Amino acid sequence: MAKSWLLLILSGSILVPAVWAQSDKGRLAQNVAAIETSGSTSANSEVMEPSQASSLSWLAQRRRPGAYLGFGLEKPTRVGKLNHYDVLYGKKEVQPGFFAGYYLYSYLVDLGVGTSISYYNATGNPIKPSVGQSKPLKDDLPAGTLVDKQQEIQLTLIPVQFLIQAAISPFASRRIVLRGWAGPEFLWVQESLDAKLREGSTNSTETNSFVNKGWNRGTVAGAMLSISLTGIEPRSDYALASMGIDRIFISPFLEVVKTNDAKMGNFDRQAYGIAFSFESLR
Repeated sequence: MAKSWLLLILSGSILVPAVWAQSDKGRLAQNVAAIETSGSTSANSEVMEPSQASSLSWLAQRRRPGAYLGFGLEKPTRVGKLNHYDVLYGKKEVQPGFFAGYYLYSYLVDLGVGTSISYYNATGNPIKPSVGQSKPLKDDLPAGTLVDKQQEIQLTLIPVQFLIQAAISPFASRRIVLRGWAGPEFLWVQESLDAKLREGSTNSTETNSFVNKGWNRGTVAGAMLSISLTGIEPRSDYALASMGIDRIFISPFLEVVKTNDAKMGNFDRQAYGIAFSFESLR
């Protein structure tokens, strides 16, 4: 009986380690296969993940603009459909203006609404009356038309625009932004003549003013390339950031205006200029 128990114990001490060794080998093979499978899966995922991650990170890091405010100077290259302005006023003057707005939607493209107002003033001389001249003049003035240097006329234009604006930038930081806008324009036109009239047979003169004023309606469209100045002077950036200003831009632009309702005459315009603007984040 004692011998049989001794044989049973010895056989158990030999068989159990062998079973454990076999089970360990099985687990090792399973782990190796799992590692190989996970390695191939991670390799495949590494091929797809960078493009997705970069796309998501670009959108996540993209600055989303809110309100904007700016001022600018522009100079028309053409005023009016006919040559009346060139004959009467000649020189094109610089036109200061202000604009403001808010971006209502911001994702890949920024969409918003805005308004602008500017002021234009020019001084010239009226044409000398001629026999058979028709009024009002509906065609170009003929070559050689003479103006009266003794008299003075003034033209004032105040365009008020209501705009829909779109902006897009290839950079998440909005270092360079391309903008475009369009909308209706209401143009205040005032033209005054300071006529110097002689009093009878005396040599004295009397100056009388005649004013013609009213509203025109038209449409405006324009494009602007905005270049960020933020980052040039860090201390100024911190001061502006404390006031809620995220970006400062310098922007060359081009604008075209077409007259739809020429109650005060045709004032089609094409102008170029430069603007400085301040932009906040949403």
